[in-house]
Amino acid sequence: MDWLNEHLDGVSCFALQITAIRIGDSAPAPQFKLIASPNEWVRVVRRSAAGREELSETRLERIRFWEELREYGSRQRGPNPFTRKAGPRSYYDVRMGRADIVVNLGMLLQQQLQRITFYVQTDNAKEIFDQLYRQRKSIEAQLGNPLVWDRGEDSRKSIQIFLERPRDFLDPVQREQALQWFYEKTEEFTRVFTPLIR
Repeated sequence: MDWLNEHLDGVSCFALQITAIRIGDSAPAPQFKLIASPNEWVRVVRRSAAGREELSETRLERIRFWEELREYGSRQRGPNPFTRKAGPRSYYDVRMGRADIVVNLGMLLQQQLQRITFYVQTDNAKEIFDQLYRQRKSIEAQLGNPLVWDRGEDSRKSIQIFLERPRDFLDPVQREQALQWFYEKTEEFTRVFTPLIR
C-alpha cells in the first residue's frame, strides 16, 4: 500500500483491517483499524518537485517528523491521537473535543526544544486559566512535572500551560525519544486536562 501511495500520482490508497467485536450479549459489530494511508510528506515533496510549491529543508523536516509521529501513534496499543494531516508548521494540534482548546505539540528546530502545550483561545480563556491555576499543584502532581503557566497578559483571548525539554530532532536516537515523549505526554495532558474543561 505504501508503495502505491508513493508511486501513483493523484491517487490515495488506504488499507483497513476489519474485525468483529461483541460487547456482552450484543450482536457482533465491525471494528475498523487503519493499517496504511497516504503519506503527506511524499505528496508535498511531489508538489515541490513539480514546481507547484517551494519548501525549505526546515519545512520538509517538519513534515517528515509529523508524519513519523502519526505513524508512531498508529503502532501503539491505545488510540492514535495524531490523526490530523501533517503540515510544514512548527506545531501540530490535537483536538480536545472543542475547537478552541487543543494540546499543541511544538517542534522548535533552531532552539532544539520540544514542547507540549495546553492551549486555549476563547473569550473566557482567562477564566479557564484562573480555574486551572487554582488546581496547579494537583495538575502538576498528576503530570509528574512542573509546568510553565502563561496567562497571556499580552493577549485578551489566549492562554497556555506548557512543558518543554531540550531535543535535537536531527539526532536519530533523540528523534525516536521525541516521538515517544510526544505520544506519552499527549495522553497525559488529555487525561488530566479534559475533565477540568467540561
